[in-house]
Amino acid sequence: MIDKIKLQTELKNFTGSEQVFYNPLFRKFRYTEGVKYLAKNQVKSFKLEFTDFPLEQIDLWFIEGTLILPSEY
Repeated sequence: MIDKIKLQTELKNFTGSEQVFYNPLFRKFRYTEGVKYLAKNQVKSFKLEFTDFPLEQIDLWFIEGTLILPSEY
């Protein structure tokens, strides 16, 4: 898991998206490279009441069936 500043910097590097992904169980919902990066590198250990996610909050947008980072719009 990376720290807050590095994560914010990394996520800002995702602008636009050349590839879209989907979960085979939910084919009609897609997600971008930035969301995939976030999920693979940060969302590892959520518990009911606590998490070690470094940011207090994060915005994700769901546009036309695709989950994206605001910088990818």
